[in-house]
Amino acid sequence: MIRNSKKIFLPIVVSLFFTTTDITAGELKDPAYWLDRMSTALRELNYQGTFVYLHDQKLEAMEIVHRVDADGERERLFSLNGAAREIVRDRDEVKC
Repeated sequence: MIRNSKKIFLPIVVSLFFTTTDITAGELKDPAYWLDRMSTALRELNYQGTFVYLHDQKLEAMEIVHRVDADGERERLFSLNGAAREIVRDRDEVKC
């Protein structure tokens, strides 16, 4: 019984792989397209997240909140560890 399920499962996985690759193959050929989409999303979408980076052999964790409305972009970046740090951007004004 296990052999039969493997025989059915493998063709499904393979067909899904080829279907997915066919759909995205054209888009993957143009890195400029993806860079443009990413750049636009960073300016025009609301998002919130955490990122970690290495600085002076120490891991730093930061939280970012980005909001866009009719008045423009607002952003808040603050430290999750180490010294208290916060950067707030309200349209063109930046406060640290």
